[in-house]
Amino acid sequence: MHRRILTTAFMVVLVATLAMACSSEPDKQPPAAAAGALTTPGRPAVLEFGAKTCAPCIQMQKVFAELTASHGDQVDFRLIYADEQRHLFPRFRITLIPTQIFVDAQGREVERHIGPLTRDEMLAKLKQLNFIR
Repeated sequence: MHRRILTTAFMVVLVATLAMACSSEPDKQPPAAAAGALTTPGRPAVLEFGAKTCAPCIQMQKVFAELTASHGDQVDFRLIYADEQRHLFPRFRITLIPTQIFVDAQGREVERHIGPLTRDEMLAKLKQLNFIR
């Protein structure tokens, strides 16, 4: 348990450091354009920024798997990991993990949440944003 906490703390510091290091560079691609490359045109999406070793992020992986099975025909659910796609974190201005970004069908960020969400909380958010019926 102690090791997991240290690993999570390390990942949070790593992401924050990366964000600060890259913040002096101008964004070559705005978040909306970057989101378009990660989503299906004309469909809303939820982008989950996290790490494979982060306990709350692992919880979100399970929520995303359930929601993909039940609502994947209406919404794209994308997991983006710091250890695999680090270059996307500064583009989306991610400083803490997990962070969820809700992108509408036109590719615009409409909401952002930091921290884990339960399946029910995520469903409520998707309904509130009219992402699902």
